Amino acid sequence: RQRRGKHRAKYDWIRDELRIEFKYSKMTWCHNESVWRCHFQNIKFAFGTDRPGDYFDELWLAIYSPIGLHVFLHNGVYGITTCGSSSAGRGLGIVLYASKG
Repeated sequence: RQRRGKHRAKYDWIRDELRIEFKYSKMTWCHNESVWRCHFQNIKFAFGTDRPGDYFDELWLAIYSPIGLHVFLHNGVYGITTCGSSSAGRGLGIVLYASKG
């Protein structure tokens, strides 16, 4: 059996027997749309027959913004995007937008 390297693990750590995944993104300004944007990548949500279940029990997201670091528990639904044909292997994404002000 081949072991996974630390950068290829299915989740980042275990807490109280729950598999925890942690992703982070820097908030960036999108000039074309006049919105703030965060893009989280390579999230191993369930995906058809390729991945019948999530690889984690909780997904925590961190946003690095101009006013600080914000960490929150994702609800498993909001902002999820596919990444074309690479979704099966690399995972899905989450894109969050916020207006200026």
